Amino acid sequence: MANTLPAISDRTKAEGEHAVREVFPQATIVRPSLTYGEDDHFFSRFAAMIRSSPVLPLIGGGVTKFQPVSVVDMTSGLAELLKRPDTAGKTYEFGGPQVYSFKELLELLLSALNRQRVLLPVPFALAEIQAGLLELLPNAPLTRDQVRLLKTDKVVSGLEPTLGDLGVQARPLEQFLTAFRDSTVRG
Repeated sequence: MANTLPAISDRTKAEGEHAVREVFPQATIVRPSLTYGEDDHFFSRFAAMIRSSPVLPLIGGGVTKFQPVSVVDMTSGLAELLKRPDTAGKTYEFGGPQVYSFKELLELLLSALNRQRVLLPVPFALAEIQAGLLELLPNAPLTRDQVRLLKTDKVVSGLEPTLGDLGVQARPLEQFLTAFRDSTVRG
């Protein structure tokens, strides 16, 4: 069934990790959660939807968990990995300091932008059908693979080292959202 298929991007990432490990066993692998920053694909896209629509879809009811990590913190973590030979052959999971549901992320963004919108729960099956139709458009605003991505939580597992193990203190998402709001108001 279509709704049980893993997201293509999740599957290809796992295949890529396996291939890298086979050829370069001492390679360091990084698994970031949702990465945010200026002109990102998550908050910028939803901010555009907020400006143009009175309703935002809560795909899967908005329960998917994310642990958003700043691109600045991710870059700091990558720089630390390059400096430290003891990281060779390990897998690191980069996530921010807090876990949020998809619904909570949209609520935080709405609050930061001082907007109110209806958050409409959309079951995964219906969202996949809708995305399949939207894929017929150029620059589809939603794809079936994006819907499938929302079926899996994007949080650190606790089984692998993290940014904290590299001495990087991840900054709170709210700090970014304040700056994002200010740049949106100016721009």
